[in-house]
Amino acid sequence: MSRDIYSGLKLNMSLYAEMFSQIQPSLARFSEISETLSSSIIPILQTYNQMDLGGINRIVDSMRPIAELYSSYDQMNSVAEAARQIAETVHPISQQMEQIRANMPDMSGLNDVIQQIVPITHNYSEMMVNLQNALSIWDYSADELYEEELYDLSEDLEDAIQTVCEGTATTEQINKYGKKWKEKIKKIIWTIFQYILLSLALPSLYDYVVSPVYKTIKEVVLYREQYASSSDKNIGKDTELEIWSDDLNQDYIEISYRYEGETIAGYIKRDDLEENTIKVSDGVSVDEVLFVSRCTELMADYWEIEAGEAYQKLNDETTMVEDYIVKNYDALSKMSDSDVVNEIVRVYEERASQDNTKDEQ
Repeated sequence: MSRDIYSGLKLNMSLYAEMFSQIQPSLARFSEISETLSSSIIPILQTYNQMDLGGINRIVDSMRPIAELYSSYDQMNSVAEAARQIAETVHPISQQMEQIRANMPDMSGLNDVIQQIVPITHNYSEMMVNLQNALSIWDYSADELYEEELYDLSEDLEDAIQTVCEGTATTEQINKYGKKWKEKIKKIIWTIFQYILLSLALPSLYDYVVSPVYKTIKEVVLYREQYASSSDKNIGKDTELEIWSDDLNQDYIEISYRYEGETIAGYIKRDDLEENTIKVSDGVSVDEVLFVSRCTELMADYWEIEAGEAYQKLNDETTMVEDYIVKNYDALSKMSDSDVVNEIVRVYEERASQDNTKDEQ
């Protein structure tokens, strides 16, 4: 599972709201000049800003990396309840997002270009302000996306676009860029502006409560950018690292970790991951946690006991939570409640019988 700079858990709503508040001038400008999308996107962005961010933060904080998520019913249930609350909060917005996504123009052709021009780990909210600044200086607006000649950019044009994105171009330089490349650079900047806004305005609902977690066994070097040549920060021993890279064969692995109450993101070298950390947890998806909670409630009703007792039977007595329910989530989650109960009862009784046989021997 990959993540962008704003999604420590893929749903840290306070960061999204903070970002949108920083780019309000950009949003206002976008609303004025883009009739095709602003009527549907702007209300969603405003909804983010109106949310109970304190409540969202408390929920999200309860879902920070948990190496032993299934160790107790209370811990599992608190995370499941937090997931339900977030789902209820964002479900109406998610439905709106899906409708917009279905009607969006195909922008996939811009991915490679933008990744070449725009630093992947750059602060996108700052970049939006920088792009808007250039568009304002040029007094430029257009509803259409610029898709022609995006793959035919000279090196000096790429450098110019980079300085605009980073905010290092002066007003004089921006005016010179406009005179030199005229409509071409203006349309490209406008296209990047819309692309980033749409990408950030349409985040998917979080997928994971916990990504794979590793713990450092000695200090490792943190790099703020991928393939950086130097770093001024080390990650201390016994720190839990949440792994975000899909491919662990890369030279640099994207990670995040908690330090003094804050989430710090960056990269470590693959050698450090392999030699100086140990794996303490696999990734845990939200859907899996909610399914474990559902199974616990079903079995509590079946056995006519409290949910905590049912969880103890499933997790402590037979270790079925992780090595059966979670392991077979894909198949079990497609069954009816009655079939799920029958399957769990069958496996539970088999394991209980095996344990009794061992005790007799």
